[in-house]
Amino acid sequence: SVDISHTSADEEAMSHELKKISFDEDQYGVNLFIGKRGMEKAFDDLLNNLKKWEEYHVFALGEHLLKKDFLDFFSNYHKKRIKKQIKVRMITSVDLAKPLERIFDDNYKDVLVRYSSIKLPTGVFIAKDKVIFVVPGYPIIVFTVHCTKIAMEYQHFFEEIWENSLTR
Repeated sequence: SVDISHTSADEEAMSHELKKISFDEDQYGVNLFIGKRGMEKAFDDLLNNLKKWEEYHVFALGEHLLKKDFLDFFSNYHKKRIKKQIKVRMITSVDLAKPLERIFDDNYKDVLVRYSSIKLPTGVFIAKDKVIFVVPGYPIIVFTVHCTKIAMEYQHFFEEIWENSLTR
């Protein structure tokens, strides 16, 4: 079971931004985050880099998305996203169609969802020139790649899957 709310003293110390590798300040960078606070920081950065009515794209976490800790985290996160009026297009597993229908309410406003048989080992969030990877487990690991080329490749991949995915 994944528990993102548990924080030990060691994890607490690592929950801030752990490491930044910068090749060229304007074009490339990698940020690594550990634990719940790290995840919060990564997603706050995501929202802070988007403007009203902009959109980002998601390959969802799979069955981990249904765990209480992730449900609570994303419920709170989406309240912030809605307040900022940011849109989302999300692709998730066909297996999650029914459970997500029960979960998606007003907290998930402006989220378009499609379903695919493709299952990725991580959650992937694509926004402008950044790609965020969420690796479930204990502790949760989140890393952000700031690279236009990588973001564009993931964006093209997302659009291809989106066009061939199912709606409900």
